[in-house]
Amino acid sequence: MRALGWPPLTGLVERHAHVLETFIARHIGYDVIQCLFPPAAGASPRYLIDSVERARIAAQVITLRGQAIAIPRATATSS
Repeated sequence: MRALGWPPLTGLVERHAHVLETFIARHIGYDVIQCLFPPAAGASPRYLIDSVERARIAAQVITLRGQAIAIPRATATSS
């Protein structure tokens, strides 16, 4: 994106947050989300991100809203 003339991320957040919000909501794919928000090491994720429908930037915090699928937790069985 930088090669295409986009400003640095900090510039987008500070001066053009709405542009970054729209870009995130429309173009960030599942693989990118998994790279940005990987499951915690050694822990099973509680949700699988299915889509990003809205992104909001406020006070340098990016909030994503969309659909997620709850992953059932395995329950311990007693013997």
